[in-house]
Amino acid sequence: MIKSPDKQLLACGAASSDQEASTYKGSTVQEIREVGRSQISVCHLGPDDWQTLRELRLQALADSPESFFGDMSAERDYGEKHWRQELDLNVWLMATFDTSQVGLVKLNCNARSHDDLHLEALWVAPDMRRRGIGEMLVSALESAAATKEAQELRLWVFTENHSARDFYLRLGYTGPLDTQEIKSNGRRRHEQEFLKHIKVVGSPANSE
Repeated sequence: MIKSPDKQLLACGAASSDQEASTYKGSTVQEIREVGRSQISVCHLGPDDWQTLRELRLQALADSPESFFGDMSAERDYGEKHWRQELDLNVWLMATFDTSQVGLVKLNCNARSHDDLHLEALWVAPDMRRRGIGEMLVSALESAAATKEAQELRLWVFTENHSARDFYLRLGYTGPLDTQEIKSNGRRRHEQEFLKHIKVVGSPANSE
């Protein structure tokens, strides 16, 4: 069951009275889903959550290095200034399962227009996959893009990453629209672009 965030719930994965409180500092809960007695939450990370972002990002790179453009050795050495800047310039969402941090995704806002926003860095912890957490993160990120008046959201997937491609196609993304060669982690690879049209928050429903 999915429900709207409680306005009093200010921490992602906030614990019930008999659970240890989360140390997460973020203030915006995007989406909540109840799974039995457990709770999956998707939250917007703020600048003070830079250590949480760093930890999750490094976990993602360690777990799935072939899925990301980032370089583990470089990002491991980034300091507080870098991670705070990431959170100032872009939108990072985190998923929690009760009080455990289990997923991450980025809305790259370094764009010339509202319709050049990109979904990046989607990752879910291996033991939490196939529970709908990836879909929740993407849905919340699409909502975040819509609040920025974006009418479409783009992403790039490495051509050999068939599971990621199939995942995004299942969620309504179309493509590939384009293919480009890039240098990633010391070798040249190809990636493909996908696109999804999204509804701007507050826009009237389309009529036939």
